[in-house]
Amino acid sequence: MIISHVDANFEETEKWKSWRKLHQREYGIWLHNWIANQTSRYTPQRTPLFVEKQVKFFHDYQVRGIFRDGLGEVYGLEGPTYYGFGRLFDDPQGLDAKTLMTEFCEASFGSAAAPMRRFYDVLNHHIELYALYLNTHGVGWTYTDIYGRGHKAIQDPFRMLSFLYKPAMLDSLETHLSQADNEAKGNKHQARLRLVRREFDNLKALMRVVHLYHAYATDPTYQTRDHLLDAIDDRNAYIAGMYEPHKVGKYDRARPIEGWDHVLFPPGGHNIAHLQLADDTYGNAFADTCLNWDTGAMRKAPLPGAE
Repeated sequence: MIISHVDANFEETEKWKSWRKLHQREYGIWLHNWIANQTSRYTPQRTPLFVEKQVKFFHDYQVRGIFRDGLGEVYGLEGPTYYGFGRLFDDPQGLDAKTLMTEFCEASFGSAAAPMRRFYDVLNHHIELYALYLNTHGVGWTYTDIYGRGHKAIQDPFRMLSFLYKPAMLDSLETHLSQADNEAKGNKHQARLRLVRREFDNLKALMRVVHLYHAYATDPTYQTRDHLLDAIDDRNAYIAGMYEPHKVGKYDRARPIEGWDHVLFPPGGHNIAHLQLADDTYGNAFADTCLNWDTGAMRKAPLPGAE
């Protein structure tokens, strides 16, 4: 069996077709769908459109084995994508992402299915370029410049995040999710919405910091800095609020979500520092960003360049 790393770059993998026919070998795929590059592992990575293309591609190429590197950790925001990825393997030729989106929303949210379809449609539209082209091993993930040097296309996670999640888009998502909150009736449907809400509020808190950082970088005044520092403190408080009160000698323990018998977000084993993005991880350089500023010290410091 031949193991391919080109699991998301469909154009590149086409080059393997003649080789595979020549050697009559089967494919195995090293899957990188949910390894975040220049975003965050706590934000959505792929879309129903992407996984539909991918599973049908695997079927056409007679893929016989998959090694999954990266798990996917936002079951609320990326729920239809995870569901579609699994279901499409049941019948790659007969099923499609549109049908499975409807199936997922109706089963998961009941009377709130319509606003949740709109919620996911807006979300997926705005991250589609990332899912299809800019994510790990995508067509636009890397490029070679005129001097023959290789580069990642985008190396600044704040640049990527601000491009994907603009304020107007987040406002639209909030409108649809609030409508779903109001229309959901069944206990299970309401519980699933609470999971989406927890993940989405975490995303909003992150993006408020990112956008206010750019405002401060554009107009470095005490007022813009105070807004940014307030957003950082609010985000840290929100993340801490997802955990039980800290006890000396104990690991951070996530608070349960009403209606669930286990916690899906924050993911198991991920402590407060993980969600605060306090350390650099593969493809995610957040340690030296404003997310980890000492806001108390920053409030007392002069502005850069001040006497």
